[in-house]
Amino acid sequence: RSNSLMSWSLDTAEQSFAIATASAKPAMLVLNGPMTTLDHLLCKGIDIVEERVPAVHLPPQL
Repeated sequence: RSNSLMSWSLDTAEQSFAIATASAKPAMLVLNGPMTTLDHLLCKGIDIVEERVPAVHLPPQL
């Protein structure tokens, strides 16, 4: 009995995940370009902070 409950739970989770990914795919295709641009801009910003604030590379003090 517990195996059938586990099987049902995992099947339901798998179906839910499949529906969620299928629903999100069109949005991800539309947002791919802007997200890539934003990622590059944020990475450049982090690089600038690392150059100007050397303390960023120091280990944290407890």
